[in-house]
Amino acid sequence: MCNSQNDIACEIIIELGDMDFWQDKDDEYRFKIIDVYNEQIQDLNKILPSFKVANATIHFDETSPHMHVIGVPVIENCKRCMKKQVGKSQLFTKTLLSEIQDKMRNACIRSYNKFYDVDSKLKAKQKGRNQDINVKEMDNYREMKKKLEQERKKLENANEQTKKINNSSKDIVELLDNLKPMPFSKNNS
Repeated sequence: MCNSQNDIACEIIIELGDMDFWQDKDDEYRFKIIDVYNEQIQDLNKILPSFKVANATIHFDETSPHMHVIGVPVIENCKRCMKKQVGKSQLFTKTLLSEIQDKMRNACIRSYNKFYDVDSKLKAKQKGRNQDINVKEMDNYREMKKKLEQERKKLENANEQTKKINNSSKDIVELLDNLKPMPFSKNNS
């Protein structure tokens, strides 16, 4: 939006479930997530009131429904210049990001369970998933993600083949160990 090096707004992506979870769900089930994500905006406003949401859009164009939230992190009582300023680095520290994610994860699964009338639990939080990615760095993200998945499948296949070879080798060694020695004589042809 401007030539400044400072961020004016930030994007948060909220996604519940992955491709495997959503692949067999019908449209009625998928669109019910709108209620969950609407409640997530309310929860985000409670958990992080200094993050002023400017736009929230739910996407159904990919394998799993997810919501892009654009907002401005506002800090108050600044000593220099204006009293209120955009303050991404002050608001989104590593510690605070982790706390926000924990609270949002808990709020999200509560909403999901409420609207879908289930009692689901979330998978354990994975380390290294929170990243501050510059939009300029995302040009080939989807392509790289797809290639990474293909390489992961190749690696799994290679590991399976290695297990089969190892098992075959063990069977051969066991067979050789179990062979009874035959007496050797000149008359054996």
